[in-house]
Amino acid sequence: AEEWAYIAEGALNVALKYCGKDDGLKGFVLRLRKNNPKVSGGKRMLDPWDETTEFTEKMILPLLGRRFVHPTTKVQVGPKFIAAVNSNITESRPMARRKHLVDDKVFFGLLMVDSTSIPGGNSPIVCFEIKTKCGFIPTSEW
Repeated sequence: AEEWAYIAEGALNVALKYCGKDDGLKGFVLRLRKNNPKVSGGKRMLDPWDETTEFTEKMILPLLGRRFVHPTTKVQVGPKFIAAVNSNITESRPMARRKHLVDDKVFFGLLMVDSTSIPGGNSPIVCFEIKTKCGFIPTSEW
């Protein structure tokens, strides 16, 4: 867990940047779910990533194409890793966010390309995230 550094978080997820020596993981971000019952509607899903992946593949990818929508990989993380992450990132997190830790009952995270540090050139980088929010119905005819 010491090879992962805190970069940002929202109400439900924490984003960690890989800072280790494994060339296969350089340039990647790991997204982990926080335990925040108020925001999650009291639901504690053991695998919250299926809905996110389905939204990306069925809705966003057809609109923007693979050039702008990078694939994600669901990866397994263990309880020791989660405990170490919670311990290691505490000082980096904003004080107001610290009461909701990475969920120690969700043993999966999403590994994705770090779109904030794409190498090559001196052009400015613009990135944004399209987020799954209330009202998404993956099987809707619309």
